[in-house]
Amino acid sequence: METIIGIGAAGCNIADKFASYNLYDVYKIDTGLEPRDPGDPNIEEGTYTYPVPKYETHEEYEKQAPDFKNFFSEIDSEILVVVCGAGNISGVTLKVLEQLVIQVKPENVNVLYIRPDIGELNGNTKLQERLGYNVLQQYARSGMFNNLILADNISLEKIVGDIPIREYFEKLNELLVSTLHMINIFNHSEVEINSFFKKSTASKISTLGLYDAEEDVEKLFFPLDKRLERHYYYAINEETLKSDGGLMQSIKNKMRDINQNGQRATYAVYSTQYATNYAYIISFSQDIQKDA
Repeated sequence: METIIGIGAAGCNIADKFASYNLYDVYKIDTGLEPRDPGDPNIEEGTYTYPVPKYETHEEYEKQAPDFKNFFSEIDSEILVVVCGAGNISGVTLKVLEQLVIQVKPENVNVLYIRPDIGELNGNTKLQERLGYNVLQQYARSGMFNNLILADNISLEKIVGDIPIREYFEKLNELLVSTLHMINIFNHSEVEINSFFKKSTASKISTLGLYDAEEDVEKLFFPLDKRLERHYYYAINEETLKSDGGLMQSIKNKMRDINQNGQRATYAVYSTQYATNYAYIISFSQDIQKDA
């Protein structure tokens, strides 16, 4: 992914985290923003903003969604759209996606959907979030875009542990963005050794996670049902790559155990300069995920 598009406060906050790496073009869509148009020669490349008028309901945002054609005119790379369905402004998401798949190929468009703590929602907000959650899954399965990545705050909170109130969303966003960023880096890096990975065309719904290879524990960012495919990113330091004679067999045994259970598992090993070894996982499903 080269371009990040954040919708609403949650999406824009996550987009800002990506911007700190100085590797991504960041577009933010929300109310109350100062306009920064990528077509303006007086504005430096980096982060662009589109202020949307404030409306009272999700339906109004959907009906009054502007034409983003000019705002997206410079985009020609892989895209990640970030949105949380709890905000009314998520009503512009369909219009955003419609414009993007005109601008670039659908296989270059991915969506990261953040589920809030559903137990804290009520009334129209809860119904609105449920609608967005299910509709985006249907769009993904129809092939409107490449892949829907699901993450929920409850799962992220369990991984991070106790968090001070003032740092709550900051820490959740850091975990999410750093994981996506490192997977993106690995996808564009030279691999030490790997098994061939290409998800099936029907696997449109996914989540990410951390994998503790020593304890064989996966910590997923969303409780994905009916996981059909998994890909593991092993980040191994130079010393371990040179000295650990059992590592390769351990990885192969892990893949074999999963494959024997009717799923498909692949892996890639990358060299790092870090003292600690770690791993990430991306899991795919072909099925609509149940509601909470």
